[in-house]
Amino acid sequence: MSGFWVPTLFLLLPNPGTQTLLLTLTLCFWIAHRFSSLYLALCVSEYREVIRTRKGYFFGLPALALVLIAGFILCPESILPIPRLMRVLAIGACDYFFSLYHFAVQHYGVLAVYRSRLKHGQQDRGLLRWDWWLCLTVSGFLSIIMDSLYGEFGQYGLPGLPDAVAAWLVPTTRLLLSVAVISFWINSLRLYLSRKQGKARLMYVSTLCYMTLISFYVEPLIYFAMIQIQHWFVSLGLTTHMAANSRRFSESTELITQTKLFKPVHHWYRSWAWVNAQFSGPLLTLILISLCLTPILEADYYLLQRLDAVSLTISNFLIGFKNSIWIYVFASLAFFSSFVHYVYDRGVYRFSDPLTRQAALSLLKRSPY
Repeated sequence: MSGFWVPTLFLLLPNPGTQTLLLTLTLCFWIAHRFSSLYLALCVSEYREVIRTRKGYFFGLPALALVLIAGFILCPESILPIPRLMRVLAIGACDYFFSLYHFAVQHYGVLAVYRSRLKHGQQDRGLLRWDWWLCLTVSGFLSIIMDSLYGEFGQYGLPGLPDAVAAWLVPTTRLLLSVAVISFWINSLRLYLSRKQGKARLMYVSTLCYMTLISFYVEPLIYFAMIQIQHWFVSLGLTTHMAANSRRFSESTELITQTKLFKPVHHWYRSWAWVNAQFSGPLLTLILISLCLTPILEADYYLLQRLDAVSLTISNFLIGFKNSIWIYVFASLAFFSSFVHYVYDRGVYRFSDPLTRQAALSLLKRSPY
């Protein structure tokens, strides 16, 4: 899960190789990771009771989000006198901060999964706080600082730094942030070693610090790619591992099949149990979804980049809709898919909920069957 090799790979690859790798990984894993927690919730039988007891959260909240997002973007300008592009930029800005928090929470969650394997790991409140602030700092605060220095907020209409100021401020800030990350790294290693936190946690927190440190010294595209790809691999790795550990829907559900009310659910899970039992079945399914939906669901990024065709992974599709209302329909669906990812990620990994914790931990451990 650590992805320690990701930053090193991008440092060693020549530029043409980097572009090809980014295109391939984006096509295969970007949208796939957005649907990974949705797949886990709906296609793995262990989560059946979690979904049934929290229908309002898993179905009602996304439905409300779809209505609000689509309504805000697609509402005629005669009713809402704000240009549609400005509405997209507003939602994009909100999504940016949601995503940074989401990244931090995911890192904290992975550290919690590794910590759950330690008998003494969950008892140290100071260690929990340290994990949280480490993740929030390297994936939140530092990312905002670097994005502002790289001029990423220009797409939202915020002015960039004058060249003379940037020439002095960027190297100075980079040096100060490097010192801060190295300090975090050293203190984390010292803390984890003194409290016997295991090699997995040491490796993962080292990856966070190493990746953040490298990101200060590479071009913005590579910096963005490293952060994203490690995030994608964690999402898809957890989903594939957990779905593969799901029990088959057979003899153990004989009682359920006798009740007509649950018979359709039985057939649904039995079909997906076959997919989950195949080698990399869940991963290949999600990759197929990503390949099919990427041309549509990159519409939000296309609009945020002010209809710059260079920003597209599949350049020939959305260009044909740039003067049509459909580009905004696709953008609404893209933002909706992002929001669904946030909701379902929290829902399937919410260890504070006993029912969710029971389902998740049973899949994180190797099944005896």
